[in-house]
Order: sequence, then C-alpha cells, then structure tokens
Amino acid sequence: MLTRQGVEIRVLSRQGKSIRAIARELGISRETVRRYLSEPVDNRPIPKTGEELCEAVVTWLVRSQALRH
Repeated sequence: MLTRQGVEIRVLSRQGKSIRAIARELGISRETVRRYLSEPVDNRPIPKTGEELCEAVVTWLVRSQALRH
C-alpha cells in the first residue's frame, strides 16, 4: 500500500534525489527510504467511469473468492 510518505519518496526519487537527500529532507532513515523504493508499484489503470469501477470490483471479488476455495 502506498502512503503519502511513499508517494513523496517516489516523487523525490524521480526528480533524481539520492536516498540520503530524500531521507534528510523528509526526516526519516535511509533504510525507510530504501524500503519504500523497493515496494512494487501497482500500475493498473484507474477506472474512469462508474461502470469500469463496478467491473473492477466484481473482478476483484471473483478473484478473492476463488482464492478462498
């Protein structure tokens, strides 16, 4: 799950800032920055309409139900 801090870290990283610079700017440890940058990013498209959102939810429910059985 990507938090606000995770988004900030990724933005700063894409701006070319080093792990040390990001940690210093946000007041967190370098290890925390590394951990956030190592998390996979969910690149699925965001549903634009209510119908697309419903389809995405139904797909998610079907998949999660299948995993339980």
